[in-house]
Amino acid sequence: MNINLHIFKKKLNDVEFDQDENVKIRQVVIYKENIYLNFAYPKGHPEKNRNILKFDKNGKFVWRVQAMDFPEPDRDRPFTYIGIEDGKLYAYNPIGYNCYIDMETGEVYVPPGQRPW
Repeated sequence: MNINLHIFKKKLNDVEFDQDENVKIRQVVIYKENIYLNFAYPKGHPEKNRNILKFDKNGKFVWRVQAMDFPEPDRDRPFTYIGIEDGKLYAYNPIGYNCYIDMETGEVYVPPGQRPW
């Protein structure tokens, strides 16, 4: 599947932002004809940990990852890496969470026994 990042940057603005802010796409993962984008919010934007979006193969917005209720002061730490492992989408953030994300709903699951470092 061939994608144009400029088109998806515009889609990020359509889905997430009211104006053309400085949005940086960190990562694109393509799996089973779906596109998962990990992006960096502009500085000062709330809910930074909701920075993963899913689009279908036609570029239609499907979901935004659910908010994680991380403890303070790390409540809004964004996901910095996404990948596919054993057919599951996972996301990592710098406070030590490796989470699995339901590919149909965007719901986040933290494996049992895991805790931030």
